[in-house]
Formats: sequence, structure tokens, C-alpha cells
Amino acid sequence: MRHIIVLFVTLLSTNSATAQQQTTGNDSINHIIQLQEIVVKGNNLVLEDDHIICIPTELQRKHTHSGFDLLYRMMIPNVSVDYQKGEVVTPAGQATLYINGRKATYREIESLRPKEVAKIEYFDSPSGKYSIDASSINFVLKEPTSGGYTLLEGKQGIGYLIGDYNLVSKYSFNNYNINVWGGYNVCGLNDNDEEAERYVNFKTGNLIKNSSYSLNNRLENLYGIASISKIDKKQMWMIRAGIERQKTGKDTNEGFISYSSTYPSARFLKKENERYVKPTTYLYYSKDISDSRHIDVVLDGYYSKRKYERYYDELDYTFQSNASEDYLYTKINANYSISLKDKSSITFSLHEYFRNSQIAYELSENRKQHLYSSETILFADYSKRIYGNILLNIHPGLSYMTYQLSGSPSISHLTPRLNLMGAYMISKKKRLQLSLALGNTYPSPNTINNAEQRIDRIMIRRGNPKMDNSILLMPRISYNWSLDNMSFSSNFQYYYINHAIANVYHYDGDNLINTFSSENRYQRTSLDLSAVYKPSTKINIKINGGYKHTKLAGDVSESVHTLWSNFQVDVSRKDLYASFVVNTPQKQIVNNQIIQKIPWQYSITIGWDYKMLSLKTNINNLFFMHREVTSSAVSDVYSFSYSNNNQTYNQNASIKVVYTFEYGKKVTRSYRYNSVGSESAILKGKL
Repeated sequence: MRHIIVLFVTLLSTNSATAQQQTTGNDSINHIIQLQEIVVKGNNLVLEDDHIICIPTELQRKHTHSGFDLLYRMMIPNVSVDYQKGEVVTPAGQATLYINGRKATYREIESLRPKEVAKIEYFDSPSGKYSIDASSINFVLKEPTSGGYTLLEGKQGIGYLIGDYNLVSKYSFNNYNINVWGGYNVCGLNDNDEEAERYVNFKTGNLIKNSSYSLNNRLENLYGIASISKIDKKQMWMIRAGIERQKTGKDTNEGFISYSSTYPSARFLKKENERYVKPTTYLYYSKDISDSRHIDVVLDGYYSKRKYERYYDELDYTFQSNASEDYLYTKINANYSISLKDKSSITFSLHEYFRNSQIAYELSENRKQHLYSSETILFADYSKRIYGNILLNIHPGLSYMTYQLSGSPSISHLTPRLNLMGAYMISKKKRLQLSLALGNTYPSPNTINNAEQRIDRIMIRRGNPKMDNSILLMPRISYNWSLDNMSFSSNFQYYYINHAIANVYHYDGDNLINTFSSENRYQRTSLDLSAVYKPSTKINIKINGGYKHTKLAGDVSESVHTLWSNFQVDVSRKDLYASFVVNTPQKQIVNNQIIQKIPWQYSITIGWDYKMLSLKTNINNLFFMHREVTSSAVSDVYSFSYSNNNQTYNQNASIKVVYTFEYGKKVTRSYRYNSVGSESAILKGKL
């Protein structure tokens, strides 16, 4: 262990700012136009001046049974993968995942067969068709053949309720692929003990409210999807349709509440239930018009029917609210790429989003709300290589959004966007990258409304339809260094948001009003470091660490300094493998207001892979029984702090079994489809 720490410290002292680079890369199906590349091989990574290509080793393929697990075990520097939560995070933010250049869900990636993945492309400063992403990861698959398979998968939790049962079937013939997905997922966290203390500074005096309760959460999801696609050398198309159903529930047991004055102490009960049915459709078309021109188009949409119910009871005070919603969402994306003769390329992109929500609230008085929004984003991306080792990329764009609530005038925002990137290959093993991103984002649909929800006898939550759009600015410098069995990456960036959305509080008579404000400025300065050491193909070691300072000013004022680190070791031998991960405690700002403290975490994974059968056991935080996650926020009018004895941060385990039946010739395994959830404009209370 001492040698590993010395190696990491040595790397930190000899390098000062690092990461990876990106623009556009070749896809096996999408044929994304790309410049002729400069590559450096080392550590199974191909370092290019605009992105990184990651090639799986034989052992990595053998000891993983999903694409998501493969991404985790490949240990890409500065890419953090939580395969239990389904999250991929890079210094630039949440990564968007693709399969052969087509946007995919985390479940799709998780269900890929590793032996059919030819390579993984990592873009940390995306350009071209990926330019709308914070970062992009593309799984490139081998060409499919004829034949088929059926996969059965089951995951069962120990320590808290978790069950994930899925079936995937695929059959290929004459360049056609037919896929069927089905599954049932359930997750429940029962008897999570919480304690909360709230301070309300009324004009007539201070009120302290203390509560303790046991919180139960449950989520169930049932889905069935089918698709047909065709792939040849010049084009690909896919049609997919299905239906999903989801139910969530939250309630308290043995809740007790006390006040410093005004109200009597009492037991209380809170319940919150939500359910929806969501039919979905998806159309995709990709074509090489010529050797230098390519186009791809996506039409994606869904309709959801949602029901939301909330109930609160406290001694002589009872409140109930219900809401039903019809929600329609459509997305259109088109990309046209041209490769020019002067070692340059240009890509034009169109993104169109449409949302339509109709809600009927059943409150003290019935109220209906109609909200629609439309957003159009246009991009032009130009890349050019000069002097053989310098790549320049300019990415101007324009965003236009309009939304309107029934009975209110429409609100529109026209905002420019701009990304600039320069990459310099210092040598065959070192690369420096500078980038600047200017963008925008808009409030979520459930905050820009004119509805209100009573939370308890003191607080009322209201929407705010008059908030500004947020302007984002992020300059960044990164450096990457790759050797035969080591790689190092560092990333330094400054992230600024003007008109950041946050919760604010004020008085209205005897009530405390919780609403939303865009009059805030968010700033974050961060340094991310990552070192990977692979002394052999059987042992891989990864150390991540960094520092960040987050500050909020305006209606909300907060400042947090955070040092963090995590350590991962993977060991494999024949049919067995094991992984050990440790994460240090962290302090972070959540929802631009709440300071959250997360304790130490560690996990042990043991797996066995033999032919078509895979078994995996995951053990988390063994011997930790009563650790808590704490959250707090302070304002002039209202302050609170609460602790949660969350089972996911204490000891728990899971067992996963995967078995595959193959028939005919072996084929590329399809991805297991899963919902990414349905948006909603309903204003909700919180437990």
C-alpha cells in the first residue's frame, strides 16, 4: 500500500493539470465524420487529441457480464462509475451514454455483452453530434450476425428490499434485428429513522419544531418493450415501442412532533403516493450520404398518465391533496456532418423539445393548470487540425425557449451558446487541452407553475412562473499522461451559474411560504486528479481525489470546502474476480441550498463467470449499522437540520444471477431496456 501511495504522490508532484480530450470519433454504425487522428497506445488506452479510445482486455471481458460493469472495470482516468446506482460522472458532469453513436439509457448499457464491445470512446469535451452533452461515452459494438439468444437476469437485495428481474431476447437475420425486453423492478427502504429540527423566525417570535419518525419508501416498475432494426454498411434504422408502469410510495410510522410554543405536541402521519402509465415510441435513422457526408435523425416521445396523492395528519389538523396529470413529451434531433479536404470537418445539429402538461389539482378548491413549453437549440461545430499536433474546435449555437401557463402571458428566452476547445499533443504520451463553455438551462416544469401545496400546519409551497433562465460558464484546463502500465489525469475548472434556481422562504400572515427564486449566483472551483496503475493484467488499481469549493450568493448564501478521495482495486484469477472500493466522507451542496454530509463507504464484490452463467455478490459497508446522512440549510426566515439512518449507507448486500440461452449463430447481445422516468409539472410536497 505504501508503494501505491508513493506512486500517486510522485505523479501529483510532476504533473499539474490533466484529463482527456474530445470532439467526434468514428462509430461502427453511425460513421461519424472525424479528422485523421494522432494516436498513442498504452495501458489499453488509445490517447487521441480529441478523445480517448478504451480497448477491453481479455480478462476484463471474461469477468464482466454487462457493458456497465465493463466500463467500471476498465478504470478510465477521471471517470467515476457507480454500477449499483447507475451513474457515470466525469469532472464536466454527468456523462451521456451511447451505443454506436445512438443515445442509450443506463439499463441499455448495463445489458450489453462485454465480449461484443469492440471499444469504448470517452469524450470529455464533446463536439459534433455530442456537443450538447457535458461529457459523452460511446460503446462501439461488433457487427451483428444471424442467430439469437434469450437472457434471464435476477438481482436480490439483503438488508433492504431490492429486486430486479429481467428478460431480454434477440433474434437476427438478413441484417434485421428483433428485440424484446420485459422486467419487474422493486426497491424499498423501510424503517429509515429520521430526526429533524426546524427554526421559523416569525415576526411575532421564534418557533422551534422537532420531529422524529420512521420513513418507508417503495418503488415498483413494470415494463415491456419491443423493437425492430436493420443495419447495413451505409445505413441503419430502428423502430421501438412499449409501455411502462411505475408506482412510488412514502409514508411515516410512529411519527412524533413537538413545538416550542403555539401548537401542542402530537403524533403525526404523512403519506405520499405517485403512479403513472407511460407508452413510449422511438424512431432512429442513420445514413452515409457519401464518403464525406453523414446524417442521423431521432424522433423520441412518450405520453404519461400520472396520479399524485398526499395526506398529512397531526392531532386536530388534517390536510389532503390530489393531482392528476396528462403529460406529452416529444424530442427531435437531427445531425448533418461533412468532412472537408483541408483536414477539417463541420457538423450542423438541431434539437427540438416539446412538453405539454395538463393538471387537475384537488385541493381546498379545485384548480386546473395547463403548461406547455418548446425549446429549440441550433448548433454548428467546426474542427480543424493545424501543424499536425494541434486541434482547434469552435462550436457556436443558439437556444430559444418559450413556455406559457394558462391565464398568463407566454415567456420567451433567446440565449447564445458557445464552446471553444484547443488540444495540443505535447508528445506521443502527453496532451494538454483548454476549453471554454457558455450555455444555458431552464427551470424544471414542476417549479414554473402557479399552484400551491400545503406541507404542514406551518408551511405552504408555491411555484414561481416568472424565473429567469440560468446562464452557465465553464472554463477548463486538463492534462493527460499515459505510459505502458500507468495513466494519470488532472482537470482544473471553474463553474459559474447566473440565475441559479433555489428554494427561498418568506411570510404570508401566519404561514411560512416556500417558493423558488432565480436570483442566485453559483460558483464552483474544482481540481480532479486520477491515477491508474496496472502492474499486471490480473491486478488493476485506481486512485481518485480532488478538492472543490462551492459558493452560493444572492437570495441563498452558502459556502462549502470539500476534499475527497476514493480507492479501487480489482483482482482476477481464472473464473473468479474480486473488487474492493473505499470512498472517503464528503460534504456537498444539494439543490443549490442544502449542505449534505455523507459518511465513509466501502464495498466488496466477488464474482464467478463460467460460460453462460454469471454470479455476483456485492457487500456494502459491512459492520456499519447506525450511520447517518445529515442535511442542513440556513436562511433569515427558516432554518433546518435533519439526520437520516439510510440503509444504503449501512451494511447491505445483493446477489445477482445471469444466465443466457443462445441459439443459431452467436449474435451481438442487445441492451436491456429500462425507463429513465417520466417528467412531471406537478408541484409536490416533500416528506
